[in-house]
Formats: sequence, structure tokens, C-alpha cells
Amino acid sequence: MFSRELLERALSEAATAGFVGTDEASAVERLPGVRLAAVEALRPNPKLTTPADLALVAALLTDRMT
Repeated sequence: MFSRELLERALSEAATAGFVGTDEASAVERLPGVRLAAVEALRPNPKLTTPADLALVAALLTDRMT
């Protein structure tokens, strides 16, 4: 999670440089002096990037609803 100002700056600088990252964090990582920390989630928080990811999300949602 990033502040709006930090995210806007990161995305703007990435666009100017022609950088295409994998997600917002990859754009923020490029900023000088910014350090990221990984935080362990208490439950699954999958990233949807390809159609194949939908099967995992569907299984997780089905499990939560039963």
C-alpha cells in the first residue's frame, strides 16, 4: 500500500522512462531512497494477472462460501 502521492510519482516517472513493470510496487521500487517491506497476509491474497489465476481465485471463493 502506498500513499497516492508516492504512487502517482512512481507511475509518472516509470512512464517517462518507458518502464513497464509487473505491478505498482515495481514502479515504486525504482524510486531513489524508497524501500519496500513485504508483509505476510493473514489469508490468501492472490494476484490476478493471467486467465489461469482465475481457477485459484474461484477455488478460494468457493472455500470461503462453504
